[in-house]
Amino acid sequence: MARRRTEAAVRASQANGARSRGPVSLSGKAKSARNARKHGLFSPIEFDARVLSKGDIALLDHLRNLGGGVWNANLLIREAHQALVRLRRVSVLIEDSNNGIDLILADKLSDLRVLGQRVEELVRLSRYERRFRGRLDRLIRTAMKLDPDRACGSLAN
Repeated sequence: MARRRTEAAVRASQANGARSRGPVSLSGKAKSARNARKHGLFSPIEFDARVLSKGDIALLDHLRNLGGGVWNANLLIREAHQALVRLRRVSVLIEDSNNGIDLILADKLSDLRVLGQRVEELVRLSRYERRFRGRLDRLIRTAMKLDPDRACGSLAN
């Protein structure tokens, strides 16, 4: 059976609720708008060939050739580019995290909590890496289905 709240408790709750309106200043609003952001891996991506390797660009060109004339080929290429860029971003973060773990392990006096946090971060980033790699693999398989006659076996690797 639910207990009824006293009138004083109800008034206190209403008074507390009336005071909590969120940030008021522009800087506070800007800061709270970024509360859910953790890493930026899913931020919008403009085409930028500078972040891709020669192999990545060759893969995109090959996908473009496979999809020639198919209505959704441009979407496929754009999604493959996003997956490649995100995969490169997460690879850099994983490398940085590994370097941080190496530094912590080299310092025998370091705090083990920091090491635990770094390992948790590495595990989380590894999940993103698998996710982006899987997305890229699915896009490649889709491209190969569009034109199986021109698809090369090396694309599947």
